[in-house]
Amino acid sequence: MNRPIISIPRTEVEFIHTIVSIAAILFTITYLVMTWTELPNSIPIHFNSLGKVDRWGSRYVLFILPLLSLAVYFGLSILAKFPHKYNYPVQITAGNAKKQYLNGRILLSWMKVEIVVLFSYIEWRIIQTALERLSGLGILFYVILIIFIMTIFNYLLRMRK
Repeated sequence: MNRPIISIPRTEVEFIHTIVSIAAILFTITYLVMTWTELPNSIPIHFNSLGKVDRWGSRYVLFILPLLSLAVYFGLSILAKFPHKYNYPVQITAGNAKKQYLNGRILLSWMKVEIVVLFSYIEWRIIQTALERLSGLGILFYVILIIFIMTIFNYLLRMRK
């Protein structure tokens, strides 16, 4: 694999995704800290396919999603620096490298923001359910999940064209 290594400036979309991702992570951590003393010792830690609670556990589990969000954010941010290393559905040439690399990088950017927002939403719903303000994951969980899957398919189709 002898692909060209080229420098492509960050796009406005990537910049906006960075802002939204950081805001979502900060919201999650802030909300967790603000509600910590109100939380019961046992909170929902798993939901069935209908979004209903089917397992309870320690409130310390709430630290997992913010940590995963940080790992996803930093991991995908680092990966975005190496678009010549990605797997593409087409052969990369000098003529299509810039377009393919940009598509690949923006796909990662969308994935990063969507995953971080999804994790923030799940954390918020868990806390709301534990505080008995809401129940379960709600329909928005499935909407975000469908958008995530559609984003991946959309960019894979773009790369094939």
